[in-house]
Amino acid sequence: HCEFPSNFAKAGIAPPYKGVDMKFMSEREDWVQAMVAAGLGMTLMPEFLPIIDGIETRPIIEPEVSRTISLVTVAGRRHAPGVAFAVDAARKMGWPA
Repeated sequence: HCEFPSNFAKAGIAPPYKGVDMKFMSEREDWVQAMVAAGLGMTLMPEFLPIIDGIETRPIIEPEVSRTISLVTVAGRRHAPGVAFAVDAARKMGWPA
């Protein structure tokens, strides 16, 4: 998870949650979603993350939030069936431009 506070600190970036009164924190998105569904707060999640039932989503309009994610494989090596499936699914996905 690139969002770990220690990774921000290593890059010299101030904690993204500075000034936010955090009551709960977890490294697992499913646990965070369960807390939101139980009415314990709100969260920011990636657009294409599977969301559990009972949670409403809203797009962030401002500021614009984006990041680049790369799918990397070894050149010239035949993909195992699972890897080939993942690569094919990623290519077919309607990613925003």
